[in-house]
Amino acid sequence: MSGHDFSSLLRNELAQAAADVILPILREAKDELVAEIRAAARASQERRGTAPTQLMTVSEVAEEWNVSDRTVRRRIKDGHLESIRKGSLVRLRREDVASFFSNSPEQQNQRTS
Repeated sequence: MSGHDFSSLLRNELAQAAADVILPILREAKDELVAEIRAAARASQERRGTAPTQLMTVSEVAEEWNVSDRTVRRRIKDGHLESIRKGSLVRLRREDVASFFSNSPEQQNQRTS
């Protein structure tokens, strides 16, 4: 075995040994950090008295309203229903969906008639 081959082998062995020691420590630290962040978010929501926002898909809203997906998408397009877009994904806040009928022109017309 030449000096170069031995040097490369030693370097690889040392790198693997370091990875075997360091990676579990990093994973544990990451898990602890994620747990702390989640706990802080829950505590913040409890202090403000708010629950996490529940998001619904267009299909879920359509099923709940007993209408087609197309009808829900038209309400979004015409500005009557607020949505969140991320690329091609469309999500709706449950509270926006729940308040849609109480704020719709049809409901307001029925109340004034």
